[in-house]
Amino acid sequence: MAGASTRVLIVDDEEMVITSVRAFLTLETDFCVHGFTVPEKAAAFLCDHPVDIVISDYSMPGFDALAAAGGALWSSGTLNVTASTFSRNSAGDLGGG
Repeated sequence: MAGASTRVLIVDDEEMVITSVRAFLTLETDFCVHGFTVPEKAAAFLCDHPVDIVISDYSMPGFDALAAAGGALWSSGTLNVTASTFSRNSAGDLGGG
């Protein structure tokens, strides 16, 4: 679509992660970024708002990112999904999980 911005959905239980990824993406691109800390709210948003890319925390309590990604992909037909996890070590540093 000419002139249409890429639509990105971020799902993470840490607001800091959503804020950081949103800031990075909007600084360098014209992406339209939506973020949710509650997976159910993100799923409800997806019902009415198609997105091009989903960036999701893989290990949120009570949430199966792979199953959710499969459902989103099934409904959209074309969707890029990135699932990741970060954890804090005892020194407070973020590390990939």
